[in-house]
Amino acid sequence: MEKPSRLRFMRESITNILDQIDARVSFLRETAIELDEEKRKLFNVLTSIKTTNDLSLLSEVDKEEILATSDRMLCRLNSVEIQVITTRDEDQVNALQTVNMYIDNLVEMFKQNANQAIHLGRMYLNTCSSESNVGIVDEKFQKAIIACTADDQKKIRKRLESLLMTFSHAKSSNQI
Repeated sequence: MEKPSRLRFMRESITNILDQIDARVSFLRETAIELDEEKRKLFNVLTSIKTTNDLSLLSEVDKEEILATSDRMLCRLNSVEIQVITTRDEDQVNALQTVNMYIDNLVEMFKQNANQAIHLGRMYLNTCSSESNVGIVDEKFQKAIIACTADDQKKIRKRLESLLMTFSHAKSSNQI
């Protein structure tokens, strides 16, 4: 009788260890995703600094110093690689490509019509929301995003939030 009890204890111990490892892996993935998002935000800020029209108001020496410092920081930032691989089936790959196409078209639209791009971007962001009363959604975009993985949906939402902030900043500082 000792053997089945011992085997059950061993199985429970291993299961407990696996559950703890699963929680730690989930935490590691979440942390890596957050770090990747922080890297992207830093990249956007540095790029914005380098391309702002406000630099023209500075002396050539100050402008060159700011650009050199920005370039140095961009190089350091680009030396950091964070990679979280999301496993996708073929339908999810196609859906993500479609969503990325929508977002790429949104960026191009912004160059032509900022107000229209911001409006459409908000619709896309509303589409990503888990709340039911967030506003108007884009049904074609919704069809594509629903087919994406949960990780991709979160990343797309964050990407759209960041993009809309960049659009608003560029519009308010007349960089368009």
